[in-house]
Amino acid sequence: MIGIIGIAAILALSSGVNNYIDQIQYDTMSSYTITVSRTTVDLNAMLAAGGMGGLGGSSGSGSSSSSGGSTSQDMTKVHADYSDIKQSEAVANSIKSNNLNDFKKYLDNPNSDIRQYLGENGVVYSYDVNFSVLATNPDGGLIDADADADALSAGSVNGGSGSSGLASENGAPSAAAGGMAGMAGASAGGAGNRFGASGGMGSIMSAMTGSSNNSSASNFSQLMPGQNGEPVSAVTRDSYDLLDGSWPSKATDVVLVLDDNNAIPSGILYQLGLISADQYREAADAIADDKEDWSYDELVGRTLTLVNASDRYVDNGNGTFSYRETSDSNMSALKDSGLELKVSGVVRPAKDAQNATISTAVGYTQQLTDWMIDHTDSSAVVQAQEASADTDVLTGAVFADETGENGSSVKNTYDDNLEAFGKVSRDAPSSISIYTDSFDDKEAVADCIKAYNKGKDEDHAITYTDYVALMTSSITSIVNIITYVLIAFVAVSLVVSCVMIGIITHISVMERTKGNRHPACAGCLEAQCLTGVQR
Repeated sequence: MIGIIGIAAILALSSGVNNYIDQIQYDTMSSYTITVSRTTVDLNAMLAAGGMGGLGGSSGSGSSSSSGGSTSQDMTKVHADYSDIKQSEAVANSIKSNNLNDFKKYLDNPNSDIRQYLGENGVVYSYDVNFSVLATNPDGGLIDADADADALSAGSVNGGSGSSGLASENGAPSAAAGGMAGMAGASAGGAGNRFGASGGMGSIMSAMTGSSNNSSASNFSQLMPGQNGEPVSAVTRDSYDLLDGSWPSKATDVVLVLDDNNAIPSGILYQLGLISADQYREAADAIADDKEDWSYDELVGRTLTLVNASDRYVDNGNGTFSYRETSDSNMSALKDSGLELKVSGVVRPAKDAQNATISTAVGYTQQLTDWMIDHTDSSAVVQAQEASADTDVLTGAVFADETGENGSSVKNTYDDNLEAFGKVSRDAPSSISIYTDSFDDKEAVADCIKAYNKGKDEDHAITYTDYVALMTSSITSIVNIITYVLIAFVAVSLVVSCVMIGIITHISVMERTKGNRHPACAGCLEAQCLTGVQR
């Protein structure tokens, strides 16, 4: 009976551990997806080739031979170490471009093998919508949400204008603008802060891939959509405490995201218009002990103005368009042409939340993304450019004949202009996130992608980033160790049970045969004297 109870307890423990592991897998896979970006870095190939030596180990391997690591150089002379060149080549060769148009068709096909392994959140498409946000500060002035708070120390009232303020010779935003916005976002967040950490990694990855995808306001990001058209997924809602108001329910609703301490970095407070330039300067100069506080009621219902990229271009009346930069003289006009957003709620990461992955101070819904895509498609500047594919609507010149002020050729093309105007095709997402509910399903999805790549040339093969695979080797070892320990417990219990059963059976036999002995054998020391005959 003791053995049976022990086995039952071990099986119950094993079942509980397995259920816990399943939940951990679900939580992990909800946070870390298989991500396919338009331009990506093949981290596995780069690490295998010895790139990123600073992350993977020592980069100084030039003085060692390729076999065994023993020194084969003449140590009486100075030799060149080419390991830095090899690492640079490894990084360059690891930057890949993905054809997401064809891959999206594969994912959307209901007969694709990959669909049976998709998790609760399925597949989420992200698009490089191009917009900026204006906020009203306590002084009643308008400020760009990408304004550089650090520039205030140099006496600039509006700061920089981030992704919207930089322009090329012909008025179109330059490619460098996105990178500047990303760097400003990382700086405003500060070291060790939730907002800053995300911005910093995003800037690093953008620099590595040469991408200028940070064209949207740096403090804004899209929330994970839910099933059946829900604006926000249940996973996100369960990972955050709703402090006041409600989660977004329509396109113009946004949610303000606090950190674990109910705080927002001062740089972002300035960018969102919650503190003035003077207040920021005073805080930066004095690092005052008196902190600025707001009630939830003061934040819920607060309005912001979204300025779509296409709304920055004004028809000149002669078939060309001019670009409106973010400046004091243009602020009112930009606000009038923008879309008013409202803070519908204030949220904070729930205690011990596994999926609190919103990395910006403000979150918006996929409905707003869809609105921006449709609004851009119907804008005057986009329709004019699409109607004149050979002519630059910013200059009126034929693309091939354009020259700059110094006589150099202008490299803007039809596609460059449409991108600057914010034109986005729903068939061409900037990235694809594939969600699964378990490690086994993730491995199956990876196998499906490998099968998809089979027979395709390099231009059509998919290179993806599997963040979980970079860290699950140790998790898999832990799971295996737990399994072996449980098996050992069961085996020990069985052995102990067998020994106990043998002892109990032996004692039972001894007790039953004790009364059958001859009276004269009462003092006999022979334990097996069962004949009843005295020796």
